[in-house]
Amino acid sequence: MKINEIAAVIEKIAPLALAQDWDNVGLLTGDPDKEIDSILITIDVTKDVVAEAKKLGIDLILSYHPVIWDGLKKITADGESAVVYELIRSGIGVYSIHTSLDVAAGGVNDALADIIGLADPEPIGDYVDDPAGPWYKLTTFVPAADVNKVAQAVHAAGAGVIGNYAKCSFRTEGTGTFLPLEGAKPAIGRQGKLETVDEIRFESVVSASKVAAVVAAMRKAHPYE
Repeated sequence: MKINEIAAVIEKIAPLALAQDWDNVGLLTGDPDKEIDSILITIDVTKDVVAEAKKLGIDLILSYHPVIWDGLKKITADGESAVVYELIRSGIGVYSIHTSLDVAAGGVNDALADIIGLADPEPIGDYVDDPAGPWYKLTTFVPAADVNKVAQAVHAAGAGVIGNYAKCSFRTEGTGTFLPLEGAKPAIGRQGKLETVDEIRFESVVSASKVAAVVAAMRKAHPYE
């Protein structure tokens, strides 16, 4: 399974859109397309945690607190960026959930409410008024022969729902051009030759809570690399 597929599963539990504006959640280091075999779970990503991950051959660390809080101006083997440097050097991904897990249903806040015995607790905040979070427009360009396959994949993952309507999208016919360079592995054509393809500009809507799952589904179904 790839990191972005793991991320899509996590987002169903703790959508990133629920995190506070000041927080830094999601995939903070690593390649989203990397295949992983092992995950280490921790509260904080410290030097000791990274050392343990390296010892165990861990591919992805799932942490509560973000390993990167503020913008880093440099990443070196010493100083405050040393942990991030070692993660990148070792090829270990870090996915942090923090305040998105705090406010998710059954998350940290609900657990604390149960522990202290709150009777009939009620949620407060923006999530109550807009549980789906903000909405985004998904746009991709697909060869005409493959557009239905891509549409079915993203709609199955949750895109295209507007009120009482599902599978909503907009499609525009056009012509795409591209020149595969050295190292490219084009699904259509070959390196060094300008290609012209009948394509469809496919657009749909997706709620913030389903972005990761929809993008993962689109990438899997799309013929282009």
